[in-house]
Amino acid sequence: ALLLAPVMPGKMVELCGRLGLDRATRAAAGLDLLRTGAPITFGDPLFPRIRELPESLAAAAPAAPTPPRSPSMSEPVVPPNPAVAAPAPAPAPATTTEIVYDDFAKIQLRTGKVMEATKHPNADKLIVLKVDVGEAQPRQILAGIASKFTPEELVGRSVIVVVNLAPRKLRGLESHGMLLAAGGDKGVIELATVADCPPGEVVR
Repeated sequence: ALLLAPVMPGKMVELCGRLGLDRATRAAAGLDLLRTGAPITFGDPLFPRIRELPESLAAAAPAAPTPPRSPSMSEPVVPPNPAVAAPAPAPAPATTTEIVYDDFAKIQLRTGKVMEATKHPNADKLIVLKVDVGEAQPRQILAGIASKFTPEELVGRSVIVVVNLAPRKLRGLESHGMLLAAGGDKGVIELATVADCPPGEVVR
């Protein structure tokens, strides 16, 4: 009671009164206050439990969140309609990387004529072509167009060839160029062709 008196004077005076200690006794006795056999007065709790907030505090207190109401047995549960599903997002358009004219000018395109065509012995999608591009010997060029064309359909066709592409081996055979084609990503392949042009003409 003496230690808490500076911060809770009212409650501590009430506590000392119940212990039979008046102000003069407290001042004279120091910490040795209680006398043997002194009567103790009982009363209401010094710190009663607060069961309800006062109106002034209840108005300022935030409202408790309302728990989600579970459906009762009498309420029908409506399943989601699968037909009204959110539409799938549209695929993002393919980005195009720009190049300067000097980069494009490095590509050498020439007209060519398919002289021979055979299936690749080790790859179902590749056709091995012998293409005349105006040089001393026809070039061997491998093209992944077997899903669209048979070798017989390609013989005699005029095509456009990238002639300065570095040689590359494809499934064991070396390719010395590339045919220009379109539509491979959509499953439809169309060769870029030129009419009435002899082999070896520069395409600009």
